[in-house]
Amino acid sequence: MVPGLAVGRIDTSISAVSARGFQNQYANKLLVLIDGRSIYSPVFSGVFWDSQDIVLQDIERIEVVRGPGATTWGANAVNGVINILTKRAEDTRGTYVGAVAGDRQRQLVARQGREAWAKMAPTASTPSCTGTICCPPCPEYRSTTIRGRVAEPVFDPIGRRAMARLLLEGEIFKEDAIATDFRGHYLLGRWEQRRANGAVGTLQGYYYRLNSDTVGLSRQVEDSLDLEYRLSYSPLDRHTLSAGVGYRWIRSDIDPKEGNGVRDPVRTDQLFSAFLQDDIRLGDEQVFLTLGAKLEHNDYTGFEAQPSARLRWSPAEGQTLWAAVSRAVRTPSRGESDITFLQPVGAVDVPIFGNIPLIARLVGNPAMVSEELFAYEAGLRWQALAAAEYRYWRCSCTITTSCVPSSWWVRPR
Repeated sequence: MVPGLAVGRIDTSISAVSARGFQNQYANKLLVLIDGRSIYSPVFSGVFWDSQDIVLQDIERIEVVRGPGATTWGANAVNGVINILTKRAEDTRGTYVGAVAGDRQRQLVARQGREAWAKMAPTASTPSCTGTICCPPCPEYRSTTIRGRVAEPVFDPIGRRAMARLLLEGEIFKEDAIATDFRGHYLLGRWEQRRANGAVGTLQGYYYRLNSDTVGLSRQVEDSLDLEYRLSYSPLDRHTLSAGVGYRWIRSDIDPKEGNGVRDPVRTDQLFSAFLQDDIRLGDEQVFLTLGAKLEHNDYTGFEAQPSARLRWSPAEGQTLWAAVSRAVRTPSRGESDITFLQPVGAVDVPIFGNIPLIARLVGNPAMVSEELFAYEAGLRWQALAAAEYRYWRCSCTITTSCVPSSWWVRPR
């Protein structure tokens, strides 16, 4: 339903999702978050969609930003950002049981109260087809997920108004997929405080562990610790400021298979970040200028600056004209820097010796630099019918090195 966003199923468990035509299993220029938690793998540059298993009925909305979203979200948001937001705990009260039965998929979901749910999804084998040629059916794909959430408001003892909110969320999952088996867990905590002057401060931290075992490639353990603080407030009548700082610690332990190699089996990386964005109202309520920049420091390429300027004008209800200029980067991953892959590519028939296999050896480059994007864009968004929530006419003109940025959101029905 989102123009320019491609979603495809490769086989039973593997999907390919990206924007502006840059679609493959590991789309390395699309940043994906679930409730503010990044699921973009810093080891192999992409998203393991087969390790994500969310109950559809618990999704509040899915926000999609096509094009550079690095000003707020940071590196690797070159072609776009997908932010999946689940419902609040008080919106999932009661008992819910759901089941799916078919020749290719069987699924059972159970949720009790407002704190937890469990999901079991055994899926039958599905062949992978390319054109008119189909491979043999793949092994059965099974997933089991148990998730818990507690969210409590903190009230002002005098005014009895909710001034803060505490959220604790955790998950344990196990995915027996076709090419890669996943298991892991995470724990997330968020403290959100609303002040009397309208300012909103959010402190969030999470720990995430992912164990993966890929056939013929490697076994790896990835540990991530992320801390972030964001503040949004309006110091002046025409300005709305958003600022934040963040820190991420990543430890990866890789055990290669079948002749593959890694420079250092265990590696620890750190990421420091800060951003500032100002949404300025010019004149009346129709023209806005948004200026922002994000500064990051990573252990591969050092400092990366990602600025953006965006002007939008709404001459009438349901119409928006916009123009922007942005810079975004895609930073290297450990797979591109440290790992050596061996890939059979065929064989050669040599007299006396017979068939000799040909093997391509791909060696990681520790001197690899970031990919950068400069995007210049202009466009028109027009809601043709007030009663049609998803029917939009859109035209845009963009000069860019890789993608056409814009924004969109979809609320699941």
